[in-house]
This record gives sequence, structure tokens and C-alpha cells, in this order.
Amino acid sequence: PFRRQNLLTDRARLEEIYAERGMIATRIGYEAVVDTMGSARVTYHVTEGPPVRVSDIVVEGLEKARANVVRREVRLAPGDLFHRSQLAKTQTAIFSTGLFRTVTVSPASGAPEDSTRALVVTVRERQAGALDFGVGYGSSERLRAGLSLAQTNWLGRALRIGANARASRLLRTGEGVFTVPYILGHHVALDGRLFHEWERNPEAAFRTQSTGMEETFSYQWHNSWVSEMSHALERVRLRADVVDLYQPARVASSTSLGLRRDSRDNPLDPQAGSMLRVRADLAGGPLGGDSDFNRSTVELLRYRPIWFTVLAVHAQASGNDASGAASRVARYEQFYLGGDRVGELAFNVQLELRLPALGHGLVLFHDAGQVWTKAADVDIPGELRRASGAGVRYNSRFGLLRLDVAVADRSGDAAARFALYFGVGQAF
Repeated sequence: PFRRQNLLTDRARLEEIYAERGMIATRIGYEAVVDTMGSARVTYHVTEGPPVRVSDIVVEGLEKARANVVRREVRLAPGDLFHRSQLAKTQTAIFSTGLFRTVTVSPASGAPEDSTRALVVTVRERQAGALDFGVGYGSSERLRAGLSLAQTNWLGRALRIGANARASRLLRTGEGVFTVPYILGHHVALDGRLFHEWERNPEAAFRTQSTGMEETFSYQWHNSWVSEMSHALERVRLRADVVDLYQPARVASSTSLGLRRDSRDNPLDPQAGSMLRVRADLAGGPLGGDSDFNRSTVELLRYRPIWFTVLAVHAQASGNDASGAASRVARYEQFYLGGDRVGELAFNVQLELRLPALGHGLVLFHDAGQVWTKAADVDIPGELRRASGAGVRYNSRFGLLRLDVAVADRSGDAAARFALYFGVGQAF
């Protein structure tokens, strides 16, 4: 059937086709005539413009950031055609730096017959300094607090430096972090951290103190894939709860290779898309250190809109290989998912159904997972430990607040089966 509102949609689609070919000055009009029999005759009038190429790149609105911070994210160069898709990718890349509140990328105005125009990037900068404080509550950790101090545009070069701290009765951490987004003019980022951490695992009856450093090189491909290579060196002391004395320090040196693809529409509160991460770690061997094992991890997050709800899925599988020598893998390097079991293989899956409620949200969830000592012991779904529950999501002026109540599917004291969690942002 003929609908006049569809004429605007069709005209916009035709203009997009021409814009992708660089013919940005093309103008399209239409004429629709409906006769007495109810039939419509639609005529489109196309005035083609010439292919337009980029003459120069102009950056406007900068305050502290340097122009090259913006220019290096531009997907077009002088002499290139104004492809519409490349303009959109440029806008996304510049906004993804996190330095700007708004980003507009468009050709400069000109006469219809012009064959070249400047590409104009107009930005509005964010505040470069940030101080964040957060609190949360969990039945195991109880009260927890976090503090973060960051400078995201040091020297106007998009260099990031910061410090983070976190404390609860089970975990206390402090770290200094930095990021160099470009190395030697290439789109390779360097992230580094120096850290000290104290962690207690009451159910597995041990605690650790660790101090170390980690460096990660990453490359962002143009198709949403990111490749990573990292190295970590740490000194760890372990103490069993039954003995009030830390064991001799253990040094771990490891390197890893990773690949991930992130197509989520919003990393903080995804409504659609997915993220896939694959990682392989090598500890010891030619790298030295007391630990000597290989580790593989596959992780998937998927978000699917279903009517007015969102189905969220998180699944992860990991495994260690120490060639049969258990002493090469420290207890704290094994996998732990709750309870009193640690192992060399781990699997867990989380399902959430997120429902809107008066501008906020409700969540129904089910979690399952387990760890095993060797591959022959793996029993899915038979041995999986499960928990189910519900929660609320409150959109406050400080961000999304989360409150969840979970009930474990196991025998034992009724009170011990319940757990309460409070935090900021979605669980995953």
C-alpha cells in the first residue's frame, strides 16, 4: 500500500547510496500523484553532484587535547572520497577515546559543483580529571568500598594515569595504572599497572599477598576485533588459615596472547550485541619463575532483545595444563567458584532476564558452575552447583545500582543458602 511517510524513508536511502560513493551534493526530490482509482504514481527527481574528495582535515572545539589526538582516529585522508561509512566510523573512533562529550564529523559547506571539500571534526571535551568513590555489599565480602583517581588526557596527548584502591574483609588492593594509546605512531596501545593485593579465601582456607607489575600491548582492528599480548611478573606469599605463618614467597612470570571481539551497544548496560574473548597463558618455562603451566580461557557474553525484555548470557570455560606436575601450579593459581573445591578445570554460566519497571529494572537470574581436578572428572550438567534469584536495578543520578538476592540449590542450613549482593552496574 502507498504511504506518504515512506517517501521520506526511500529518499534518505537513496541519498545514503550516493553519499557512500562520495556524491554528497546529490539532491533528490519526489512527486506523488494519486488518481481517482486509488493508484499512486511516484516520480523521483535526482540531481547528481560530482564525486567529492577530502581536501583537508579541520579540527574544531579543542581546549586541552592536541589536534593529532583527533586526526589519528580519522579514517579518511586528503584525496579520499567522502564515503559515508568512513565518516560514521571516524565519529565512532573519536568518541571511543573517551575524551569528548560530543563528536560531529561532516564535510564543510560548499557549492554543489565543488569536487573537493574540507572534512570538519567538531568536538566538545570532557573533564580530564576524575575522582570516583563507590560502595557495595555482599554476603561474603560484606561492606566493600572502592576509590579511583584518574587523569585521562595528560599533557593533551590522551595519556592516562591513575590510581585505584579497593577494600573489604576479603580483598584489599592498591594499584597505579597508565595507558599510552599510540606507540611510535601506530594504533598499538600500551597499558601498565603496578599493584599490591591481599586476598582471603575463607571457604578454601587460605590467603595471599601479592606484589607485581603487568604490561599489555593491544591493537584495535577496524572490524571490532582487538588482539592483545601481555606479560606479568609477581611475587606471591600464601598462608593457610590453619597455620599463622606465610609460606616462602613464590615468583610467577607469565605471558599471554588474547583476541576479543566486542559488538555490545553499551558496555555499561548492554541491550544487544555480544563479546567473545579467547586467551592463552604461558607461565614459567623460558620465562622463569616458580610456576610452570599453560592456561586457556574462552569467554562469551551475549545480549538478545526479546520483546520488551533482554536475555543476557555469560559463559566461561578455563583450564590449566601442568603436564601432570601439581607442584607447578600454586593453590591460588587454581580455579575457585565457591565452596571448598579448587581445581584445574572450571566452567560457569550465568543467565539473566532483564525486565523494565517504571524507568528502572527487575532481573531474574540463574547461575551454575563447578571446578574439577582433571578432565575425566568433568560432569556437565550433573555436578554443576546452581543458584537462582531475583534483583532490582535502580537508575540513580550516580549510575545503575544493583541489589540481588540469590538462593543456592544445595542442602544445608537454610540461612547459609541465601546471599545478598549490592553494587554498581549490571553483574555482566
